[in-house]
Amino acid sequence: VNVVAGQKDFQFTVSPLPTPDYEWRLYTVTAIGSLAGAVELDGAENETTTTQTYTHAYTNQPVAVQIISNDYVEAIRYETLTAADKTITINLDLDTND
Repeated sequence: VNVVAGQKDFQFTVSPLPTPDYEWRLYTVTAIGSLAGAVELDGAENETTTTQTYTHAYTNQPVAVQIISNDYVEAIRYETLTAADKTITINLDLDTND
């Protein structure tokens, strides 16, 4: 087991849970509100669980979480990771455009 001092958890929950699955990506960004110059940190193409956790040692790092699902509007949530644990909920909106 490798333990790194100062590690913190960034946890996000997707609500409601898209079925059968959804795609998520976590990026570092240079500015809140823009994916220009973003670098992907983590993600999954066929996620089936509601909550994800990313462990980091950042202080004041802007990030973006992108959620893609067939039944919901694409969501991008911007946050700043600090030297503290952070937990958020990303509420999805149904895509009514068929």
